[in-house]
Amino acid sequence: MKNLELLNSIAYTKYSDWKGIISIDNSDLSGVQDLCTNNGISSDKYFIVGFGLGDENSRGISESKSVACIVLLLDKNKYGHSATQIMENTRDEKQINVIRKSFRVPYSDVAKSIKRFSFMALWKTRGEFPEINIIEEE
Repeated sequence: MKNLELLNSIAYTKYSDWKGIISIDNSDLSGVQDLCTNNGISSDKYFIVGFGLGDENSRGISESKSVACIVLLLDKNKYGHSATQIMENTRDEKQINVIRKSFRVPYSDVAKSIKRFSFMALWKTRGEFPEINIIEEE
């Protein structure tokens, strides 16, 4: 993934004891877009290219009733108004500028926007583990 280093610099906690990868499916075609629109981010102005969640509560996330949503947005006037236009207009670019915005929502709002998710993180070590081979236990 071309922007993995960027994601690692954005997605972190105080100690980053665990680091990993996540995959998300919208609840419908506009799940995350609706969440953003309902929280003041114009779908006419911006195209969402990044979505994340975070919480800085030192007492643990179970103490929070809400979570911070972080979105990375492309300006549609600069890059295009559809996914196809954006891909065509950025094909030869080495770097594009995105706008980072955040807002807080109840956990239940996030749950309504996401149909499926999967994430896996590996424990942080002082060095690096050798390559891992997963053995399924029956």
